[in-house]
Amino acid sequence: MSTDSRVMSSGDARTKFRELLSDVDHGAHIEIRRYGAPTAVVVPPDWYERALAALKQTET
Repeated sequence: MSTDSRVMSSGDARTKFRELLSDVDHGAHIEIRRYGAPTAVVVPPDWYERALAALKQTET
């Protein structure tokens, strides 16, 4: 799994959405910033599933 990390503006994410998804398909995680502030992080589905599982474990 790649640990490639990038930061891009919301405008770049909008115009390069297909490229963003392709990079995430290959394991990258991409922070999207709006007006310079972090707004979202796009991660591969397996990262998301592991994060949800970890959160559920801490709730018990």
